[in-house]
Amino acid sequence: YSPTRSPTDCRLEFLGQIEKRSLSWVVRAKDSRNFYAIKITLRDDGPVPSAYLQRYAVIDGRPTEAVQKRLPMQVTQDTLYRVLMETRGPNYVLTVQGQIVDAWTEHRLQSGGVGFFSAKGELERLRWVGVWHQYDALGRLC
Repeated sequence: YSPTRSPTDCRLEFLGQIEKRSLSWVVRAKDSRNFYAIKITLRDDGPVPSAYLQRYAVIDGRPTEAVQKRLPMQVTQDTLYRVLMETRGPNYVLTVQGQIVDAWTEHRLQSGGVGFFSAKGELERLRWVGVWHQYDALGRLC
């Protein structure tokens, strides 16, 4: 989303549903070869699917090793995921369904936009999206 390209700090909030396999988004996207990708992926490990978080950086067109975690919540095939992704300086915090599910520090990507993507065989549906920058007390006042 090109209007979000310049801010360093950003708050991305959305409600999305996995239609096929994954719900995927990017933050700190400098261009199509430099960004941070995050995915929620469903796996059928048994009678009830499990949701996993995957995140990785793409630097100069090459993906780094992915970090994967199982989400600490029960999901169904038609779960609507309320996601809040916050970036402040080198710090990232990801909240899903009101629970902080991951937080990390990443120094390689200092600014950039947000967006959504679907890899081959994946499909997602977005219900609504909100993007804010300067979301500190002074920014909200202004």
